Amino acid sequence: MRRSALVRIGVDGAIRWQTPVPLGRDEQGSEVAVGGGRVFIAQDGVLRSFDPASGTPGWTRGLGGAAGQLLTADGLVLVVVDLVSGRGPARVVAHDQRSGEHRWTHTGGDDFIVLYRVRAGLVIAQQRFATVALDTHTGRVRWTAPVPGHDDGGSSFAQLATSASVIVQGALVTTAALDAGTGRRLWARALPLGPVYPLLSGSVAVLTPTSFGGSGPGGVLAVDAATGAHRWTVRAPDESGSVAAAGHGVVLAVTGSTVTGGRTTAVTAETGRILWSAPLPAAGQGSPAAVTAHAAAYIEDRWHDSPGGAHRTISLVNRRLSDGRVLYRRPTAEPLPTGPPQPNRYLPLILTPAGIGPASLRLFDLATHRVRYTVHTPHWPVHSPRTLSDGSVLTLTADPIIAVGA
Repeated sequence: MRRSALVRIGVDGAIRWQTPVPLGRDEQGSEVAVGGGRVFIAQDGVLRSFDPASGTPGWTRGLGGAAGQLLTADGLVLVVVDLVSGRGPARVVAHDQRSGEHRWTHTGGDDFIVLYRVRAGLVIAQQRFATVALDTHTGRVRWTAPVPGHDDGGSSFAQLATSASVIVQGALVTTAALDAGTGRRLWARALPLGPVYPLLSGSVAVLTPTSFGGSGPGGVLAVDAATGAHRWTVRAPDESGSVAAAGHGVVLAVTGSTVTGGRTTAVTAETGRILWSAPLPAAGQGSPAAVTAHAAAYIEDRWHDSPGGAHRTISLVNRRLSDGRVLYRRPTAEPLPTGPPQPNRYLPLILTPAGIGPASLRLFDLATHRVRYTVHTPHWPVHSPRTLSDGSVLTLTADPIIAVGA
């Protein structure tokens, strides 16, 4: 059996610990979850716990199926099981974080479940055709609501759960907000040609539909999270997908495509006032990485002609939040997605020179504009790195780390 490694790397690049774990048949690896003073991974049908300070293995529990998402809440670690195994409906299995004791199992109505933590005692199990609220202590169903457009054969794409409401998109047409306590629909908006990827900033829900209707341009739309009332809109030059990140009261929106050119725009979340807007390079596109207290970082990806043919340049760009002044533009290898932006000054990126392994994990310091370290493995890390509050990174690699450099 091949061995992978769960690794914790300090912000100084020192490997705090490196614990071998079986990789087995599950080549996709696992998410890394943290809670109750433990670290958790789930792969090859087994949920494993570790001491975050030393990496010492703790309890293990068989899951009886392929593991998907992990979520920690209310002293439990929740695992979505049989997400892609094709052996029946997906399940949510709950274990005690400290003892590993099985607490409850919820079986969904189809083969798709995504978990969202709402507030103490409540999680959302978003299924393909229904939104289900679960009591985290007992696994009991609090309420169930059909996905908007389900009667027309539609299914859910993305959602956002807050302490007061749950925002669900269904059938590529309707985005609706449900009361988190009762499941009652609070509001709904028709947003054709999605999907919508919602995020929350203060009292504003930010939606990023591909188009606002017909064949018109797309962009980023902000609505009042409680009422659905329109707050502001940033338009894209075409129907291309739009993406956004939020933090410190600012939304960073990237709109446009390689065909028409795009823009990166910083907008105040509550009022929609544009702080600055900068064009992306010709034949380029971008994706937001993080918004810190003083800067906004995003990936800039462009193609340009050279004597040897088309050449691709990928850079991490950091702009001052107040006026958009470029603080630095650093070329990188091709970054792989590392999950949603995390509220931390340290940005981990998985880099692969040609879209395939081997790869590196590089930690950027968004406050000092420095690369803190780069780690190399014979293959690539098999799942997204997790940044902890002290800036250290937890990641699961397909092989032990072989080198660390500046």
